[in-house]
Amino acid sequence: MGRIKLKSGRPSIIGAATARQRRGLHSLWLRYRLSLLTYFLVLVCLGTIIYPLYDNYRSGRIAALGRAIHAKVLGVTKDQGLVIEEILVDGRNYTDKQQILDTLQITQGMPILGIDLESAQSALLTLPWVKDAKVERRLPGTMFIHLTERHPLAIWQNKGALNLIDETGSVILGQDLSHFAGLLVVVGPDAPSFARELVDIISMSSDFQSRVQSAVRIGQRRWDLHLKNDMIVKLPEKNPELAVQKLLEMHSVNKVLDLDYAAIDMRLADRIFLQKKDGGQIPAGAADKST
Repeated sequence: MGRIKLKSGRPSIIGAATARQRRGLHSLWLRYRLSLLTYFLVLVCLGTIIYPLYDNYRSGRIAALGRAIHAKVLGVTKDQGLVIEEILVDGRNYTDKQQILDTLQITQGMPILGIDLESAQSALLTLPWVKDAKVERRLPGTMFIHLTERHPLAIWQNKGALNLIDETGSVILGQDLSHFAGLLVVVGPDAPSFARELVDIISMSSDFQSRVQSAVRIGQRRWDLHLKNDMIVKLPEKNPELAVQKLLEMHSVNKVLDLDYAAIDMRLADRIFLQKKDGGQIPAGAADKST
């Protein structure tokens, strides 16, 4: 392999390249020092701004200033007529009007823009009857409240205590039960969990529903229905709705619910017994068997 000789007087290619690199390195170093200086100046400027803000934050002066500005703005809007003139409530059946006002702490003439809508909605959800709530401003001076209230389903008796429950089985606290005397009374520790299903079953017939005074959970498995004429209907653990349908069919034929029996025992799927008040029982006939 031949070697290429360099002519005398010609600048070395390596030397020329090294010189360019040196000039590039020098320029890079200048830019680097300038960048460091710039960053340093930026940090100094930020420090002069942030530290006083942080100090004010720790001392609470910024928060106080924010509150003062907020109050000033609300004062201006109030002077312009943006104040609460009326409160409209939709969906209210059981919730007391004054209870709503006391909960929201709203009075006529307050700046309408000063109401925190989310806080107002959260406050309304603490009321016994309120299931859901929505609060809106309708400028210039109306607050609109839409309530979704809980539905009273039954009166729950457990360990001597009586409480109103809704369709989910949850207790509605602090209610005068005399206003709900027509509701079904359900008895037992687990009764609220199954009350909605039972009410749906007995309401298949308005006549039958009017006859049922209370329902007692037996062994946390099934229901005994206590009628107003002191008769007891013993429902089965499984398919109680089918048992009630059969009972209604029987009553349409022989008025069994009006007869002088102590109980109608429907706990067996294929037969029904009529229990006498003296303790004896007779079969009411075989029920239709499913195939």
